[in-house]
Amino acid sequence: MKSVAIVIVDTHEHRAMARLAVERTLRCKIGIKSVYSIGHQPIIQGEKFYAIKPIHSLKEYSDIIINMLPYLVEEDHFFVIQWDGFVTRPELWSNDFFDYDYIGAPWNVANLPEGADPERYSVGNGGFSFRSQKLLQAAKKIPVLLNAHPDQSHAEDVVLCRHYRDELMEHGIRFAPRDVGYRFSTEEGTVGNHLGFHGVPNLPAYLPDTILIDHAFEIISRIHHEVSLIYLFVSFLRTRRIHAYQEFFNLLLANPARLDNLRVILERADVQIPLFHPDIPLT
Repeated sequence: MKSVAIVIVDTHEHRAMARLAVERTLRCKIGIKSVYSIGHQPIIQGEKFYAIKPIHSLKEYSDIIINMLPYLVEEDHFFVIQWDGFVTRPELWSNDFFDYDYIGAPWNVANLPEGADPERYSVGNGGFSFRSQKLLQAAKKIPVLLNAHPDQSHAEDVVLCRHYRDELMEHGIRFAPRDVGYRFSTEEGTVGNHLGFHGVPNLPAYLPDTILIDHAFEIISRIHHEVSLIYLFVSFLRTRRIHAYQEFFNLLLANPARLDNLRVILERADVQIPLFHPDIPLT
């Protein structure tokens, strides 16, 4: 029997969404042994908690994933989850996921480097991913370094799955093929039959209005890029979640500066969304 853990790195002042992510992932009944919580305060009872100072950059997060986890995680495999990326359909777990050292949602082919083989380089996203102890130790041995590539990426998933992919494969690391990555998770594209998901725009597809509205203040406070917030509003409309859409907008009314920033972005993109443009009907 393979031993499995959950890893979450989260230093946000509010903890409800991180707690929800852990609790939903624990529903995957595959013998999850440990929850490693790396942050400024614990998330759930019984976790293995490691205190760190607040994270202020992607580089700091990536440094923890690549350089700290090899000394913490003891299990054979582990989920990396985030507040907006976790298990949603535990019944879709498949034991063939254990055959790979890294599984994540496939990246959009359009975002791959020019000339890159989509089948070889599209897996994948790290925000909700499944990784092996073997991967941790191989990355430590090479060693995998941030900023070692000309594009200066600070994203640990890009560093592992693109920049160091060939070297990791030489150490016997198996990256899941695109079809397995898609069964495991989605980040961009059509919502389908996935074990889980990652990404703010996907929240309306996987969480009910009651949860979204209850945690709306925290969700908005966690979204640092206005474009991601716009994508969230678009997702509310696409899924006809009008009540949640209105509740989120009402919270933004208390922050005029941020609301103005959103309006400027929408105007530049020539995009019109109801409430931001009251002449457009909601239905």
